[in-house]
Amino acid sequence: MGIRKILTDKDPALHKVCRSVEKFDWRLHKLLDDMRDTLAEANGVGLAAPQVGILRRVVIVDTGEEILELVNPEMLEVSGEQVGPEGCLSVPGKYGLVKRPYYAKVRAQDRYGEWFEAEGEELIGRCFCHELDHLDGIVYTEVMDRFLTEEELKLRVVFMGTPDIAATCLKQLLADGFEIVACYTQPDRPKGRGMKLVAPPVKELALANGIPVYQPENFRADETVEQLRALKPDVCAVVAYGRILPQRVLDIPTCGCVNIHASLLPQYRGSAPYQWAVLDGCKETGVSAQHMVREMDAGDVIDCIRTPIGENETAGELLDRLAPMAGQLLSRVLGRVKCGEKCCGLAQDASCVTFAPMLDKSMCPIDFTKTAQQVHDKVRGLHPWPVATMDLQGKLFKVHETRIVPGSGEPGKILGLTKTGLVIACGEGAVEIRSLQAEGGKRMAAPDYFRGHPLEL
Repeated sequence: MGIRKILTDKDPALHKVCRSVEKFDWRLHKLLDDMRDTLAEANGVGLAAPQVGILRRVVIVDTGEEILELVNPEMLEVSGEQVGPEGCLSVPGKYGLVKRPYYAKVRAQDRYGEWFEAEGEELIGRCFCHELDHLDGIVYTEVMDRFLTEEELKLRVVFMGTPDIAATCLKQLLADGFEIVACYTQPDRPKGRGMKLVAPPVKELALANGIPVYQPENFRADETVEQLRALKPDVCAVVAYGRILPQRVLDIPTCGCVNIHASLLPQYRGSAPYQWAVLDGCKETGVSAQHMVREMDAGDVIDCIRTPIGENETAGELLDRLAPMAGQLLSRVLGRVKCGEKCCGLAQDASCVTFAPMLDKSMCPIDFTKTAQQVHDKVRGLHPWPVATMDLQGKLFKVHETRIVPGSGEPGKILGLTKTGLVIACGEGAVEIRSLQAEGGKRMAAPDYFRGHPLEL
Protein backbone atom coordinates (compact mmCIF):
# COMPACT_ATOMS: atom_id res chain seq x y z
CA MET A 1 0.00 0.00 0.00
CA GLY A 2 1.26 3.49 -0.88
CA ILE A 3 0.05 5.41 2.14
CA ARG A 4 1.42 8.95 2.29
CA LYS A 5 1.61 11.38 5.18
CA ILE A 6 -1.23 13.92 5.25
CA LEU A 7 0.03 17.44 5.87
CA THR A 8 -1.62 19.65 8.48
CA ASP A 9 -2.95 23.12 7.74
CA LYS A 10 0.19 24.66 9.28
CA ASP A 11 2.32 23.32 6.40
CA PRO A 12 3.10 26.05 3.82
CA ALA A 13 2.40 23.63 0.93
CA LEU A 14 -1.33 23.73 1.73
CA HIS A 15 -1.41 27.49 1.11
CA LYS A 16 0.13 27.47 -2.37
CA VAL A 17 -1.61 27.38 -5.75
CA CYS A 18 -1.07 24.07 -7.54
CA ARG A 19 0.18 23.66 -11.10
CA SER A 20 -1.69 21.78 -13.81
CA VAL A 21 -0.77 18.21 -14.71
CA GLU A 22 0.83 17.96 -18.15
CA LYS A 23 2.20 14.42 -18.23
CA PHE A 24 -0.22 11.50 -17.80
CA ASP A 25 2.45 8.94 -17.06
CA TRP A 26 3.34 6.34 -14.44
CA ARG A 27 4.20 9.05 -11.92
CA LEU A 28 0.64 10.39 -12.04
CA HIS A 29 -0.77 6.86 -11.82
CA LYS A 30 1.43 6.14 -8.79
CA LEU A 31 0.26 9.38 -7.13
CA LEU A 32 -3.41 8.50 -7.74
CA ASP A 33 -2.93 4.97 -6.42
CA ASP A 34 -1.18 6.28 -3.32
CA MET A 35 -3.91 8.87 -2.77
CA ARG A 36 -6.55 6.12 -2.96
CA ASP A 37 -4.71 4.09 -0.33
CA THR A 38 -4.21 7.16 1.85
CA LEU A 39 -7.88 8.17 1.65
CA ALA A 40 -9.03 4.65 2.51
CA GLU A 41 -6.63 4.45 5.46
CA ALA A 42 -7.85 7.83 6.76
CA ASN A 43 -11.53 6.91 6.19
CA GLY A 44 -12.07 10.20 4.38
CA VAL A 45 -14.34 11.41 1.58
CA GLY A 46 -11.92 13.53 -0.43
CA LEU A 47 -8.20 14.18 -0.78
CA ALA A 48 -6.20 16.73 -2.78
CA ALA A 49 -2.61 16.25 -3.94
CA PRO A 50 -1.25 19.19 -1.91
CA GLN A 51 -2.46 17.43 1.24
CA VAL A 52 0.20 14.77 0.56
CA GLY A 53 2.84 17.33 -0.44
CA ILE A 54 2.38 17.29 -4.24
CA LEU A 55 1.53 20.70 -5.72
CA ARG A 56 -0.42 19.43 -8.71
CA ARG A 57 -4.07 19.84 -9.61
CA VAL A 58 -5.19 16.34 -8.63
CA VAL A 59 -8.14 15.37 -6.44
CA ILE A 60 -9.89 12.12 -5.53
CA VAL A 61 -13.42 11.87 -4.14
CA ASP A 62 -15.18 8.81 -2.69
CA THR A 63 -18.81 9.14 -3.79
CA GLY A 64 -19.82 5.92 -2.04
CA GLU A 65 -20.30 4.17 -5.37
CA GLU A 66 -16.91 4.89 -6.90
CA ILE A 67 -13.63 6.73 -6.39
CA LEU A 68 -13.50 9.71 -8.74
CA GLU A 69 -10.04 10.69 -9.92
CA LEU A 70 -10.12 14.35 -10.96
CA VAL A 71 -7.04 15.63 -12.78
CA ASN A 72 -6.97 19.34 -13.66
CA PRO A 73 -10.56 19.77 -12.42
CA GLU A 74 -12.61 22.84 -13.31
CA MET A 75 -15.84 23.96 -11.66
CA LEU A 76 -18.55 24.17 -14.33
CA GLU A 77 -21.67 24.93 -12.32
CA VAL A 78 -22.89 25.44 -8.75
CA SER A 79 -26.36 26.11 -7.37
CA GLY A 80 -28.30 26.22 -4.12
CA GLU A 81 -26.87 26.63 -0.66
CA GLN A 82 -26.08 24.45 2.35
CA VAL A 83 -24.69 25.54 5.69
CA GLY A 84 -23.23 22.92 7.98
CA PRO A 85 -20.20 21.41 9.70
CA GLU A 86 -17.20 20.62 7.52
CA GLY A 87 -14.04 18.75 8.38
CA CYS A 88 -10.71 18.11 6.69
CA LEU A 89 -8.06 15.41 6.97
CA SER A 90 -5.52 18.23 7.28
CA VAL A 91 -7.36 19.71 10.26
CA PRO A 92 -7.87 16.56 12.37
CA GLY A 93 -10.45 16.49 15.12
CA LYS A 94 -12.09 19.81 14.28
CA TYR A 95 -15.18 20.88 12.36
CA GLY A 96 -16.14 24.33 11.20
CA LEU A 97 -19.46 25.81 10.11
CA VAL A 98 -19.15 26.49 6.37
CA LYS A 99 -21.51 27.76 3.69
CA ARG A 100 -21.23 25.86 0.39
CA PRO A 101 -23.29 25.36 -2.78
CA TYR A 102 -25.80 22.51 -2.50
CA TYR A 103 -24.97 21.27 -6.03
CA ALA A 104 -21.68 21.30 -7.92
CA LYS A 105 -20.64 20.10 -11.36
CA VAL A 106 -17.00 19.69 -12.37
CA ARG A 107 -15.05 18.88 -15.52
CA ALA A 108 -11.78 16.99 -15.21
CA GLN A 109 -9.38 14.60 -16.89
CA ASP A 110 -8.91 10.98 -15.86
CA ARG A 111 -5.51 9.35 -15.31
CA TYR A 112 -5.15 8.86 -19.07
CA GLY A 113 -6.00 12.44 -19.98
CA GLU A 114 -9.57 11.89 -21.17
CA TRP A 115 -12.03 14.63 -20.20
CA PHE A 116 -15.28 13.82 -18.35
CA GLU A 117 -17.86 15.52 -16.14
CA ALA A 118 -19.08 14.69 -12.64
CA GLU A 119 -21.74 16.19 -10.41
CA GLY A 120 -22.96 15.86 -6.86
CA GLU A 121 -25.30 17.24 -4.22
CA GLU A 122 -25.04 17.65 -0.44
CA LEU A 123 -21.84 15.92 0.78
CA ILE A 124 -20.39 15.33 -2.70
CA GLY A 125 -21.21 18.87 -3.84
CA ARG A 126 -19.56 20.17 -0.67
CA CYS A 127 -16.56 17.89 -1.22
CA PHE A 128 -16.00 19.09 -4.81
CA CYS A 129 -15.86 22.69 -3.58
CA HIS A 130 -13.66 21.82 -0.59
CA GLU A 131 -11.09 19.85 -2.61
CA LEU A 132 -10.88 22.34 -5.50
CA ASP A 133 -10.23 25.05 -2.87
CA HIS A 134 -7.18 23.03 -1.78
CA LEU A 135 -5.78 23.30 -5.31
CA ASP A 136 -5.89 27.08 -4.98
CA GLY A 137 -4.20 27.07 -1.59
CA ILE A 138 -7.39 27.56 0.42
CA VAL A 139 -8.09 25.49 3.55
CA TYR A 140 -11.70 25.44 4.79
CA THR A 141 -10.71 27.21 8.02
CA GLU A 142 -10.19 30.33 5.90
CA VAL A 143 -13.82 30.36 4.70
CA MET A 144 -15.65 28.98 7.75
CA ASP A 145 -17.84 30.99 10.09
CA ARG A 146 -16.46 29.37 13.27
CA PHE A 147 -15.28 26.11 14.81
CA LEU A 148 -18.03 23.96 16.34
CA THR A 149 -17.84 22.78 19.94
CA GLU A 150 -17.78 19.10 20.95
CA GLU A 151 -21.27 19.48 22.39
CA GLU A 152 -22.59 20.77 19.07
CA LEU A 153 -21.07 17.79 17.27
CA LYS A 154 -22.44 15.06 19.55
CA LEU A 155 -24.95 12.71 17.99
CA ARG A 156 -27.01 10.52 20.32
CA VAL A 157 -27.60 7.25 18.47
CA VAL A 158 -30.04 4.52 19.50
CA PHE A 159 -29.13 1.34 17.63
CA MET A 160 -31.81 -1.23 16.74
CA GLY A 161 -30.82 -4.60 15.33
CA THR A 162 -30.61 -8.31 16.08
CA PRO A 163 -28.51 -10.70 13.90
CA ASP A 164 -24.85 -10.81 12.86
CA ILE A 165 -25.15 -8.20 10.10
CA ALA A 166 -26.55 -5.77 12.68
CA ALA A 167 -23.71 -6.58 15.09
CA THR A 168 -21.21 -5.88 12.29
CA CYS A 169 -22.80 -2.46 11.75
CA LEU A 170 -22.78 -1.71 15.48
CA LYS A 171 -19.11 -2.66 15.67
CA GLN A 172 -18.35 -0.23 12.82
CA LEU A 173 -20.17 2.62 14.57
CA LEU A 174 -18.26 1.96 17.78
CA ALA A 175 -14.97 1.86 15.88
CA ASP A 176 -15.82 5.19 14.25
CA GLY A 177 -16.50 6.81 17.61
CA PHE A 178 -20.28 7.26 17.53
CA GLU A 179 -22.07 7.71 20.85
CA ILE A 180 -24.44 4.73 21.17
CA VAL A 181 -26.74 5.58 24.07
CA ALA A 182 -28.71 2.30 23.94
CA CYS A 183 -29.34 -0.80 21.85
CA TYR A 184 -32.71 -2.36 21.11
CA THR A 185 -32.76 -5.98 20.04
CA GLN A 186 -35.19 -8.91 20.04
CA PRO A 187 -35.64 -10.97 23.21
CA ASP A 188 -33.39 -13.95 23.88
CA ARG A 189 -34.73 -17.07 22.12
CA PRO A 190 -34.41 -20.79 22.96
CA LYS A 191 -32.09 -22.65 20.58
CA GLY A 192 -30.44 -26.03 20.17
CA ARG A 193 -31.44 -29.41 21.49
CA GLY A 194 -31.46 -28.15 25.07
CA MET A 195 -33.61 -25.15 24.05
CA LYS A 196 -31.45 -22.84 26.15
CA LEU A 197 -32.03 -19.10 25.86
CA VAL A 198 -29.48 -17.52 23.53
CA ALA A 199 -28.80 -13.78 23.36
CA PRO A 200 -28.83 -12.06 19.94
CA PRO A 201 -25.40 -11.03 18.58
CA VAL A 202 -26.24 -7.33 19.03
CA LYS A 203 -26.98 -7.84 22.73
CA GLU A 204 -23.69 -9.65 23.31
CA LEU A 205 -21.70 -6.90 21.58
CA ALA A 206 -23.58 -4.10 23.33
CA LEU A 207 -23.11 -5.56 26.81
CA ALA A 208 -19.41 -6.16 26.09
CA ASN A 209 -19.11 -2.44 25.39
CA GLY A 210 -21.16 -1.27 28.37
CA ILE A 211 -24.16 -0.15 26.30
CA PRO A 212 -27.64 -0.46 27.86
CA VAL A 213 -29.80 -3.09 26.14
CA TYR A 214 -33.60 -3.12 25.79
CA GLN A 215 -35.51 -6.14 24.47
CA PRO A 216 -39.23 -5.32 24.18
CA GLU A 217 -41.47 -7.73 22.27
CA ASN A 218 -42.97 -4.72 20.48
CA PHE A 219 -43.75 -1.02 20.87
CA ARG A 220 -47.47 -1.28 21.59
CA ALA A 221 -47.14 -0.36 25.27
CA ASP A 222 -46.98 3.34 26.13
CA GLU A 223 -44.26 2.74 28.71
CA THR A 224 -42.03 1.11 26.06
CA VAL A 225 -42.40 4.13 23.78
CA GLU A 226 -41.77 6.57 26.64
CA GLN A 227 -38.67 4.60 27.63
CA LEU A 228 -37.24 5.25 24.15
CA ARG A 229 -38.30 8.90 24.26
CA ALA A 230 -36.46 9.35 27.57
CA LEU A 231 -33.19 8.40 25.83
CA LYS A 232 -33.52 11.59 23.72
CA PRO A 233 -32.04 10.07 20.57
CA ASP A 234 -30.95 12.32 17.72
CA VAL A 235 -31.25 9.37 15.35
CA CYS A 236 -32.26 5.70 15.45
CA ALA A 237 -30.03 3.43 13.36
CA VAL A 238 -31.98 0.31 12.36
CA VAL A 239 -30.42 -2.84 10.83
CA ALA A 240 -32.38 -6.09 10.60
CA TYR A 241 -34.19 -5.39 13.85
CA GLY A 242 -37.09 -7.68 12.97
CA ARG A 243 -39.71 -5.42 14.52
CA ILE A 244 -42.12 -2.96 12.91
CA LEU A 245 -41.72 0.55 14.29
CA PRO A 246 -45.03 2.45 14.63
CA GLN A 247 -45.23 6.09 13.58
CA ARG A 248 -45.03 7.35 17.14
CA VAL A 249 -41.64 5.66 17.44
CA LEU A 250 -40.43 6.95 14.07
CA ASP A 251 -41.29 10.47 15.23
CA ILE A 252 -39.14 10.36 18.38
CA PRO A 253 -35.57 10.94 17.11
CA THR A 254 -34.97 14.53 16.04
CA CYS A 255 -33.12 13.43 12.88
CA GLY A 256 -35.41 10.49 12.14
CA CYS A 257 -34.74 6.78 11.75
CA VAL A 258 -32.16 5.51 9.25
CA ASN A 259 -32.50 1.93 8.06
CA ILE A 260 -29.93 -0.21 6.27
CA HIS A 261 -31.49 -2.70 3.85
CA ALA A 262 -29.57 -5.47 2.07
CA SER A 263 -30.70 -4.68 -1.48
CA LEU A 264 -30.67 -1.88 -4.00
CA LEU A 265 -34.04 -0.36 -3.21
CA PRO A 266 -36.72 -0.31 -4.55
CA GLN A 267 -35.76 -3.88 -5.48
CA TYR A 268 -36.42 -6.63 -2.96
CA ARG A 269 -38.31 -4.96 -0.18
CA GLY A 270 -38.98 -7.46 2.58
CA SER A 271 -37.32 -9.93 4.91
CA ALA A 272 -35.08 -11.92 2.52
CA PRO A 273 -33.60 -9.38 0.07
CA TYR A 274 -30.14 -10.77 -0.63
CA GLN A 275 -31.45 -14.35 -0.79
CA TRP A 276 -33.99 -13.43 -3.47
CA ALA A 277 -31.36 -11.53 -5.43
CA VAL A 278 -29.44 -14.81 -5.68
CA LEU A 279 -32.58 -16.92 -6.29
CA ASP A 280 -33.51 -14.67 -9.19
CA GLY A 281 -30.06 -14.89 -10.72
CA CYS A 282 -29.23 -11.18 -10.33
CA LYS A 283 -25.74 -10.10 -11.35
CA GLU A 284 -25.62 -7.18 -8.90
CA THR A 285 -26.98 -6.18 -5.52
CA GLY A 286 -25.87 -4.02 -2.61
CA VAL A 287 -26.98 -2.23 0.53
CA SER A 288 -29.20 0.84 0.77
CA ALA A 289 -29.68 3.47 3.46
CA GLN A 290 -33.19 4.86 3.68
CA HIS A 291 -35.30 7.17 5.78
CA MET A 292 -37.81 4.95 7.59
CA VAL A 293 -41.54 5.44 6.99
CA ARG A 294 -44.58 3.43 8.03
CA GLU A 295 -44.65 1.40 4.81
CA MET A 296 -42.04 -1.35 4.90
CA ASP A 297 -38.78 -0.45 3.11
CA ALA A 298 -40.51 2.37 1.23
CA GLY A 299 -38.56 5.39 2.51
CA ASP A 300 -36.47 7.77 0.44
CA VAL A 301 -33.06 6.29 -0.38
CA ILE A 302 -30.18 8.34 1.06
CA ASP A 303 -27.22 6.37 -0.29
CA CYS A 304 -26.19 2.90 -1.42
CA ILE A 305 -23.18 0.68 -2.08
CA ARG A 306 -23.27 -1.70 -5.06
CA THR A 307 -21.50 -5.01 -5.53
CA PRO A 308 -21.55 -7.78 -8.17
CA ILE A 309 -22.85 -11.23 -7.25
CA GLY A 310 -20.48 -14.07 -8.09
CA GLU A 311 -21.78 -16.73 -10.47
CA ASN A 312 -21.30 -19.43 -7.82
CA GLU A 313 -21.75 -17.25 -4.71
CA THR A 314 -24.31 -18.47 -2.16
CA ALA A 315 -26.65 -16.22 -0.21
CA GLY A 316 -24.62 -16.86 2.93
CA GLU A 317 -21.36 -15.93 1.23
CA LEU A 318 -22.99 -12.81 -0.18
CA LEU A 319 -24.23 -11.78 3.26
CA ASP A 320 -20.69 -12.11 4.63
CA ARG A 321 -19.60 -9.52 2.05
CA LEU A 322 -22.62 -7.25 2.47
CA ALA A 323 -22.29 -6.98 6.25
CA PRO A 324 -19.12 -4.82 6.31
CA MET A 325 -20.52 -2.76 3.42
CA ALA A 326 -23.63 -2.14 5.51
CA GLY A 327 -21.48 -0.99 8.41
CA GLN A 328 -19.50 1.38 6.19
CA LEU A 329 -22.67 2.80 4.65
CA LEU A 330 -24.38 3.34 8.01
CA SER A 331 -21.30 5.04 9.42
CA ARG A 332 -21.06 7.26 6.35
CA VAL A 333 -24.70 8.32 6.53
CA LEU A 334 -24.61 8.95 10.28
CA GLY A 335 -21.42 10.93 9.74
CA ARG A 336 -23.37 13.20 7.42
CA VAL A 337 -26.14 13.53 10.01
CA LYS A 338 -23.51 14.32 12.63
CA CYS A 339 -22.15 17.05 10.38
CA GLY A 340 -25.58 18.68 10.27
CA GLU A 341 -26.61 17.65 6.76
CA LYS A 342 -30.26 17.02 6.00
CA CYS A 343 -29.37 13.82 4.10
CA CYS A 344 -32.25 14.22 1.69
CA GLY A 345 -33.05 10.96 -0.07
CA LEU A 346 -34.48 10.10 -3.47
CA ALA A 347 -38.04 8.80 -3.61
CA GLN A 348 -38.24 5.18 -4.73
CA ASP A 349 -39.64 4.54 -8.20
CA ALA A 350 -42.92 2.71 -7.53
CA SER A 351 -42.80 1.06 -10.96
CA CYS A 352 -39.55 -0.71 -10.04
CA VAL A 353 -40.65 -2.14 -6.68
CA THR A 354 -40.13 -5.88 -6.15
CA PHE A 355 -40.61 -7.91 -2.98
CA ALA A 356 -38.57 -10.50 -1.09
CA PRO A 357 -40.89 -12.58 1.10
CA MET A 358 -39.61 -14.76 3.93
CA LEU A 359 -38.06 -18.08 2.93
CA ASP A 360 -39.56 -21.35 4.12
CA LYS A 361 -38.93 -25.07 3.76
CA SER A 362 -41.69 -25.52 1.18
CA MET A 363 -39.26 -23.89 -1.30
CA CYS A 364 -36.57 -26.55 -0.81
CA PRO A 365 -37.42 -29.31 -3.35
CA ILE A 366 -35.50 -28.89 -6.61
CA ASP A 367 -37.51 -29.01 -9.84
CA PHE A 368 -35.14 -30.39 -12.47
CA THR A 369 -37.51 -29.39 -15.28
CA LYS A 370 -36.20 -25.88 -14.70
CA THR A 371 -33.08 -24.71 -16.53
CA ALA A 372 -29.66 -25.53 -15.11
CA GLN A 373 -29.19 -21.86 -14.30
CA GLN A 374 -32.45 -21.76 -12.33
CA VAL A 375 -31.55 -24.92 -10.40
CA HIS A 376 -28.07 -23.56 -9.65
CA ASP A 377 -29.52 -20.23 -8.50
CA LYS A 378 -31.99 -22.02 -6.23
CA VAL A 379 -29.25 -24.01 -4.52
CA ARG A 380 -27.20 -20.84 -4.02
CA GLY A 381 -30.13 -18.74 -2.85
CA LEU A 382 -31.37 -21.23 -0.25
CA HIS A 383 -27.95 -21.72 1.30
CA PRO A 384 -27.25 -21.80 4.23
CA TRP A 385 -30.99 -21.93 5.08
CA PRO A 386 -33.34 -23.64 4.43
CA VAL A 387 -31.14 -25.53 1.87
CA ALA A 388 -32.36 -27.01 -1.40
CA THR A 389 -33.29 -30.72 -1.44
CA MET A 390 -33.69 -33.52 -3.97
CA ASP A 391 -35.05 -37.05 -4.00
CA LEU A 392 -32.57 -39.49 -5.47
CA GLN A 393 -33.34 -43.16 -5.81
CA GLY A 394 -35.68 -43.13 -2.84
CA LYS A 395 -33.48 -41.01 -0.57
CA LEU A 396 -33.79 -37.35 0.41
CA PHE A 397 -30.66 -35.21 0.16
CA LYS A 398 -29.82 -31.63 1.03
CA VAL A 399 -27.91 -30.04 -1.84
CA HIS A 400 -25.20 -27.64 -0.70
CA GLU A 401 -23.18 -26.88 -3.81
CA THR A 402 -23.68 -27.10 -7.57
CA ARG A 403 -22.09 -26.01 -10.83
CA ILE A 404 -23.57 -25.60 -14.29
CA VAL A 405 -22.01 -28.12 -16.70
CA PRO A 406 -22.61 -29.32 -20.27
CA GLY A 407 -25.13 -32.11 -20.68
CA SER A 408 -28.65 -32.96 -21.76
CA GLY A 409 -31.27 -35.59 -21.12
CA GLU A 410 -34.60 -36.17 -19.49
CA PRO A 411 -34.94 -33.75 -16.56
CA GLY A 412 -33.75 -35.43 -13.35
CA LYS A 413 -31.83 -38.17 -15.16
CA ILE A 414 -28.38 -38.98 -13.75
CA LEU A 415 -25.86 -38.39 -16.54
CA GLY A 416 -22.81 -39.61 -14.67
CA LEU A 417 -20.54 -39.39 -11.65
CA THR A 418 -17.35 -37.43 -12.23
CA LYS A 419 -14.32 -36.76 -10.05
CA THR A 420 -15.99 -33.56 -8.84
CA GLY A 421 -19.68 -34.41 -8.62
CA LEU A 422 -22.91 -36.01 -9.73
CA VAL A 423 -24.21 -34.69 -13.07
CA ILE A 424 -28.01 -34.44 -13.43
CA ALA A 425 -29.95 -33.30 -16.50
CA CYS A 426 -32.22 -30.27 -16.25
CA GLY A 427 -34.92 -28.87 -18.50
CA GLU A 428 -32.11 -27.07 -20.26
CA GLY A 429 -28.49 -28.02 -19.64
CA ALA A 430 -27.23 -29.90 -16.59
CA VAL A 431 -25.94 -29.31 -13.08
CA GLU A 432 -23.19 -31.03 -11.19
CA ILE A 433 -24.03 -31.74 -7.54
CA ARG A 434 -20.71 -31.20 -5.79
CA SER A 435 -21.71 -31.29 -2.14
CA LEU A 436 -24.72 -32.93 -0.50
CA GLN A 437 -26.03 -34.36 2.74
CA ALA A 438 -28.09 -37.50 3.19
CA GLU A 439 -30.88 -37.47 5.76
CA GLY A 440 -29.34 -37.89 9.20
CA GLY A 441 -25.83 -37.67 7.77
CA LYS A 442 -23.07 -35.11 7.40
CA ARG A 443 -22.28 -32.82 4.49
CA MET A 444 -19.95 -34.59 2.06
CA ALA A 445 -18.42 -34.16 -1.34
CA ALA A 446 -20.68 -36.03 -3.77
CA PRO A 447 -17.95 -38.36 -5.16
CA ASP A 448 -16.95 -39.36 -1.63
CA TYR A 449 -20.54 -40.15 -0.65
CA PHE A 450 -21.32 -42.22 -3.72
CA ARG A 451 -18.15 -44.27 -3.42
CA GLY A 452 -19.66 -45.72 -0.25
CA HIS A 453 -23.24 -45.67 -1.57
CA PRO A 454 -23.10 -46.83 -5.21
CA LEU A 455 -25.74 -45.47 -7.59
CA GLU A 456 -27.96 -47.47 -9.87
CA LEU A 457 -27.05 -45.96 -13.25
